[in-house]
Amino acid sequence: MSNPTQASELMELLDIEFDEITSTRVSGSAAADERHHQPWGIVHGGLYTAVIETFAITGRRRCHRGVAEKEASGCAGRNAHAGAQ
Repeated sequence: MSNPTQASELMELLDIEFDEITSTRVSGSAAADERHHQPWGIVHGGLYTAVIETFAITGRRRCHRGVAEKEASGCAGRNAHAGAQ
């Protein structure tokens, strides 16, 4: 997905919305209502994992946009094997 604000099916299911996307910060919100509960009435832990992953990769993509790989080593989620043969 080239546009991080274009919602995927998962983002729509979790009602993920971005408030701010910069090279150093990603903020937003997600739903945590009865659709996302375990049978015992608490929010499923996978919701948090999916939201964190979505926000993290969005920030990483923004960090790398227009930045040379050697300068992007501070970006979260950098591939440790980048450039390895």
